[in-house]
Amino acid sequence: MSAQVADKPNNLEHAWQKLQDVPVSFWLTLLGVVVGIFVIVRVWRALKDFNDFAPYIALLAVLALGTLYVVYERKEPAFLSPFVDSLAQFLPTRPVEK
Repeated sequence: MSAQVADKPNNLEHAWQKLQDVPVSFWLTLLGVVVGIFVIVRVWRALKDFNDFAPYIALLAVLALGTLYVVYERKEPAFLSPFVDSLAQFLPTRPVEK
């Protein structure tokens, strides 16, 4: 029975090897997401201390600017294309390059 246990690799070593195989870009993206969430929470709390409506006004401004960017650049995901097509009739879009 002990020979079978000795043949198995250590689980910690196996996990460490798996973590080393993960690309560096994944860890950088994960770090960016964690820092981004931290910053968003801090800004939200600071705005909430300033005024009860301030974080919601800021959120509305960010969503409006994001929508304008998506419509202008036409960078929407496929499932949002019908919605962006209807907005593109009223909002400016980037001219088509030939």
